[in-house]
Amino acid sequence: MTDLKTTTDLLGELIALPTISSDSNLEMIALLANRLGDLGAEVDIQTDATGTKANLLARIGPGVLWVAALLACLLTLDRLFQADFEDGSLDLLIIGPLPAEMLVLAKVIAHWLTSVLPLIVIAPILGLSLNLPGDSIFALTGALLTGTPTLSLIGAVGAALTVGMRRGGVLLSLQIGRAHV
Repeated sequence: MTDLKTTTDLLGELIALPTISSDSNLEMIALLANRLGDLGAEVDIQTDATGTKANLLARIGPGVLWVAALLACLLTLDRLFQADFEDGSLDLLIIGPLPAEMLVLAKVIAHWLTSVLPLIVIAPILGLSLNLPGDSIFALTGALLTGTPTLSLIGAVGAALTVGMRRGGVLLSLQIGRAHV
């Protein structure tokens, strides 16, 4: 309910602002800049020669790459244990001599290497295409390297909970998507 209240409050504030093109837009630009800055966007305000009009530039490139990493992870999570469950090899692996934790960790590492690591490898190129500064590109790549394994680990919990369901992918996305954010 809080998200809806916040959204309606923001819309109310925006609607209350004057939007006549002959008037100054600085109040609206300041409001949007504060809201986007609170969400983590890099905000740049550029005023015109008179100082009464402004343009707002917001860089959301790092957020775009994080969402891409999250979606790349979620895309294949529903099949993490599904094939082994369907052919019965999951039962054999569980009763085998190796600890179940090691088997799960091996599957999670394989999932991360095949679904998320390729995105991290091309993250510097994607960062350049999103016009990120050079130091931000390396920081973002390092953050993706350290943060995305957690996405796979959390996703493994959801995949294990939905392994016996026929259409568990949707439920998995709903339950794990909230935990990732």
